[in-house]
Amino acid sequence: MTITIRQMAAPDRAAWAQMRAALWPDESAQEQAHALIVEPASTSPEHALGIGARLIAHVSAFPAAGGFAEMGSDAELENHASHAGHRSWGFRETERVVYFRKDLGEVGR
Repeated sequence: MTITIRQMAAPDRAAWAQMRAALWPDESAQEQAHALIVEPASTSPEHALGIGARLIAHVSAFPAAGGFAEMGSDAELENHASHAGHRSWGFRETERVVYFRKDLGEVGR
């Protein structure tokens, strides 16, 4: 099995945008601008093992080459699988946050 990790090219943008919009419909196109594509030669689940670690290694090289000393990531509080993955990729938890939102459309009514 061959898996290629590469920087997204112009011909990939439409398919990438469609997938991102389906996964995160509230995310703007600007937030989706930079990405990597994974191309497995097989779609069976056992061939996906290790792809996350390879992606993190590949993505980590960009800021490291630019002189950055660290990289951040996040996961929802209840996403324990993501927490475990992040720890296995060398991330360490720094804090937990609960975000709040107040709709101002009702103010003054």
